[in-house]
Amino acid sequence: MTIDSTIRIALTNFAEDLRGRSWWGRENECVNRFAFGYLFPLAAPGSEFFSVRQLGIEVAVPQLQVDEGKQRKELVRKDLVIWPEEDMNCWEGSGERNPANVPLSVLEWKANKTSIYDADRQWLKQASKDWPQFWGFAITVDLSQRNFILSAECIHLGQIQNNWLDIK
Repeated sequence: MTIDSTIRIALTNFAEDLRGRSWWGRENECVNRFAFGYLFPLAAPGSEFFSVRQLGIEVAVPQLQVDEGKQRKELVRKDLVIWPEEDMNCWEGSGERNPANVPLSVLEWKANKTSIYDADRQWLKQASKDWPQFWGFAITVDLSQRNFILSAECIHLGQIQNNWLDIK
């Protein structure tokens, strides 16, 4: 199964399970519940997501160099990262501090908001241009009104698919 179809199924299951429940969580709780309750069970041999050991929560990825000459941090932390291989992270294996590995996918979350955060969208768009194998997902969930809303955009090869998934 491709990573975008895996993410779509996991997000749909997450949203359907929370619909009408009194469960409450901030961004971190939503990310953890999603990763371990809905994404992890979909890991399958032969798929792009084949092992829970590909997951990282609040882990570093290489920062993008968007503006020439602008001083930027070497790394940036992302909400949920899926690496192409098990036990992978951003560091190359030489033992030196060199962020050389890029993720298969990054999922950026906002909880208790009703719209996608534009800075997440733009970072994911640029990453998908710089890293052709990369898939980005900007997700927002609104648990505040008890009329549950989950909205997600899928970003690949510099193209943003607005309304990729909307569950109300």
